[in-house]
Formats: sequence, structure tokens, C-alpha cells
Amino acid sequence: MSKVDTVQAEEIFDVPVDVSAGTRAALWLFVAVMASLAAWGVFANLSEGAIAMGEVIPQGRSKTVQHLDGGIIREIRVRDGDAVKQGQELVILDDSEARAAAAITETELASYTALLERLTAERDGKIYRGKGSRSNNAIDDQIRIFDFRRQSMQKEIDSLQARLANLDEELRAWESRSSSLTELTANAEEERKQNQLLYEQKFISRSKLLTLNSQRSQTLAAQGETEAEIARANQHISDTKLQISKLKNDWMNAVLDQIRQAQDAWSIASEKARVARDRLDRTRIRSPQDGIVKGLRTMTLGAVIPPGGVVLEIVPVSDKMEVEVRVNPDDIDVVKPGAACRVRFTAYKARSHLRHEGVVKDVSPATFQDDKTGAHYYAARIEVLENALPPSERLALYPGMLAEVEFTGNKRSPLRYLVDPIVQNFTRAFKEE
Repeated sequence: MSKVDTVQAEEIFDVPVDVSAGTRAALWLFVAVMASLAAWGVFANLSEGAIAMGEVIPQGRSKTVQHLDGGIIREIRVRDGDAVKQGQELVILDDSEARAAAAITETELASYTALLERLTAERDGKIYRGKGSRSNNAIDDQIRIFDFRRQSMQKEIDSLQARLANLDEELRAWESRSSSLTELTANAEEERKQNQLLYEQKFISRSKLLTLNSQRSQTLAAQGETEAEIARANQHISDTKLQISKLKNDWMNAVLDQIRQAQDAWSIASEKARVARDRLDRTRIRSPQDGIVKGLRTMTLGAVIPPGGVVLEIVPVSDKMEVEVRVNPDDIDVVKPGAACRVRFTAYKARSHLRHEGVVKDVSPATFQDDKTGAHYYAARIEVLENALPPSERLALYPGMLAEVEFTGNKRSPLRYLVDPIVQNFTRAFKEE
């Protein structure tokens, strides 16, 4: 290579670089911005959140009015949109069958009640003449039974008492004879002793002495027979008294046994009567709460309501409103009872910037499925804290207004927001076959 070529090459490679101060400043600014963004992405915290749409509803739940037994509609006393009070009659069903069943059970209950009262009077030794407002026929029947049983029992007792009186009289007679014989025996013994002395002194014959001894022996024998009769009479008296006592005890035990059976029967009859009364009362369908009638299923008299069939709904009337929203199952981790939220009502477009403070009242324990879209969701109810805003900024709420609810959850760094989806997809990709 020639000298000229060497010099030209040196000139080409030894070109001075002139970097201006502005370029250097821009470079440093870029580095600073990137470093700030990196630091912000790592150390800054952004709140997780979820948005759910819903509508304003009155506080309290709408109640569906159903009928347990079903029946034929006899009268309809309300129309859709009518305001009703709790307990007000809405629909009346035909009650012929229910009324007949109730009458039968009430008659049965009255019979067992009268029976139980009669048996209780017999147990307590009182006179039964009925009480209360039960069936007169049932009371009259039990009065007749009471009188018959009482008279029959008294006749048996009177018969035994008469026998006892005869035995007492017989006993007194035997005791009187025994007393006389005792006296005769004593006299005979005294006479025997005297005659024995006379016989020994030869004043009377032996035959005379034997005659006196024979008379004394006869008196002793008669006294022995009398004592035996007295013992027999006492035994008969004791047996008769035992019969009277046994008769009363057997009668009382029978009464107590009948009372137990009557109490069991009364309990069953009472439950049947209660069920029949409830069924009769259900023929008059009443409002379960104050509210507005909605969704009346039929307006035709004579139409049949199936057992368990829905008749209508009662929408509660309340000055306080709340918001019911549908929460995506993926967002349920930030929607919990007691959690704070912010509510925006879309109807007020001019004041759409306003956010009402709210709090989650409750969340359904399981998901529901939309009949039209098939999407699953959790139902949550939000209480709007109207006092959190000044009076001038409070909005009037009406049922059916749409609302957008924003929930705030845990905090994550911006870098986590970017990296987490990538990591999840990466992990899922390795698990797939």
C-alpha cells in the first residue's frame, strides 16, 4: 500500500465525534424515565377491583305466595299493582271439603275431651256435668255414662255394705251368746265345786254329781262353738271389707288406664283438628307482608290452583332502597359481606360523576344461572350509605333503576398485573398434555 493510501485511511478512521449537550440530556432523561417506570412497576400498589351491574330494589325481599294444598278459586280480591297490608285476604278458595273435614275432626276432638273430663271427674270423686262450649251430644253421652257407671258402682258397694251390716249384727249376736255362756260356765264351775264337796261328805249321790258335770261340759262345748262362730263372722267381715276395697281399687285402676288411653286419643284428635283448621284457614290466601301485588297468575273464577302452585308475588314497600347486583364468579374474591364499594346510578347522566358509598350486606352462598344466557353469577345485595354524601348531592332512588357497583379488593404492583397472566398461562401450558 502506498503512503498516500495510508494517510487517506487514517483520515477516514480518525473522524472526531461531536455529541452535543442536548443529546446527552435526552439520553439521561430516557434512562431516568425508564428507571422510574421500573421502580413504579415494582414498588407501586394498585388496588384490584371488580365491577358488577344491578338494579335498585326495595329493602326486603319479594315474597312468592304459594298454596300448599291447591284448590278451586272462588273469589279474587286484588289485581296487579294493588297495595295490600299484611294479613289482607287476596284470594279465596272453595272451602267445602276443608270445612267438612274440620267439622268431623272437631266433633271427634269434642268427644275425646268430654270423655277425658268425665274420667277425670270419676278419678277425683266429683260429679260430672260437662263444661265449655263443646258438642252437647258428646257431653250428654258422657253424662249418661257417668251416671250409669256411678250407679252401678254404688249398687255393688251398697250390696257389700249390706252384707257387712248383716255380718256385724250376726257377730254381735254371737258375742252376746258368748257372754251369756261365759257366765253360765262360771256358775256351773262354782256349782260343781260345791257339789263335789257335798259328794265327798256323802250328802249327794254320785249320779247327781255326774249330772252336774255333764251340764258343765255341755256349757263349755256351747261356748266353744260360739267362739268358733265369732271367729267365722270376723273372717267374713274382713273378707267383705277386702271385697269393697278391691272393688274400689279395681274401678280406680280401670279409670286411670282409661284416662291414659283417652289422653293419647285426645292428643291424636287434637293434632288432626289443628291440621284441619289450618287447611280451612289456608283457603283464604292472605298477604305475608305489606307491599304491592305483582304477577297474579290467574284472573278466572273457578280456575284450579295445583298443590304448591304460585298464586302471586308481594313486592315489599319500603322507603329505604338497596342495590342487587350479579357478580361474576371470577370476582367473588373481592365481594364479601361488609366490604366497601362505590355505587353509580346510570339514570342520572348529568351527575354520573357522583359515587355513593355502599357496603355489601350479603352474598349468596352459591351461584345462580341465568335462564337466557346460561351464565353463572353470585347475587349480592348492597346497602347504599346515603349519609356519606351531603344532602345537595344525594340522589332519589326508585325501584328498577340500573346501578354500576365498583368493588375494591387487594393491592398488587403493576409488574404483578403484567407478569401474573403470563405466569398462569405458562404454568397451564406445562400441565396440558
